[in-house]
Amino acid sequence: MARYFDDYDTREEAIYHLQDDILTAIRHDELENLNARISIAFRHGVTLDYDNIVDDHGRTALMWAIAVDNPSMVLTIRGKGATVLPVDKYGNTIAHYAAHSNSFQSYEAVFHEMEGIERTSTELLISLHNSRDFNNNTPLDVAIRYGNAEMVELLLNHGAGIDPKPSIEFLDSEIERAEEERTSTSEQTLRKFKRVKDILMNRLFPTRFMYRQHSS
Repeated sequence: MARYFDDYDTREEAIYHLQDDILTAIRHDELENLNARISIAFRHGVTLDYDNIVDDHGRTALMWAIAVDNPSMVLTIRGKGATVLPVDKYGNTIAHYAAHSNSFQSYEAVFHEMEGIERTSTELLISLHNSRDFNNNTPLDVAIRYGNAEMVELLLNHGAGIDPKPSIEFLDSEIERAEEERTSTSEQTLRKFKRVKDILMNRLFPTRFMYRQHSS
């Protein structure tokens, strides 16, 4: 393991490489490696700003921890001061990354932990769940597009708004395409998007959906 503060000429250079290696450990889902580098920072009296440990696309340490879906890593980084507020260069929040990767366990770890320490956690979650990236997509839009049912349900349960018409039209289009293809991959896709559509329909028309279930 690099010794950093012995290997580089200046403290600033050592910290730069330490931060880079912290981000690499997170991206590779290496919790032990991450903890070792956090220990190095502690031993040398270095306080790191985890919101500013970013890659070339502005993705923060917390965004990457959620993307690889490691709840322990998420809580470790949160414990070191990482916040839920940053957006990347494309307007994506941590909620967008969770929606893309279906990282519902890691995302749940974030807001369950928030409930105990942040008074405005409900308002903040609603804001996150209705934020839009630079393509005007909300986290729910992303979760629907990738057929990530667990994140769709989680977002709907915590304040995400639905734009019904384009969401249902998209799902119907994907379901129709999968039904036409009828390959093993399309069968998986079909099940995935049907489940997402059921979740949305249940939320939009709960009485009608319950009647349909009991009648089938």
